[in-house]
Amino acid sequence: MISDNQPNSVAADERVGKVFAVVSDDLRMCLICDQMFTRQGSFEHSKFPCHPASS
Repeated sequence: MISDNQPNSVAADERVGKVFAVVSDDLRMCLICDQMFTRQGSFEHSKFPCHPASS
């Protein structure tokens, strides 16, 4: 049994999000849609859904 002190959920500071590969100091590639973004651009892109690049 779980006590009230130990909630059975993810902590507030842990979030599930997109994964980016760091290409250079200020360049990231979204591993979902394969688009390149600056550091700030990748942060903005992470807030919206994207889809895999079409072949």
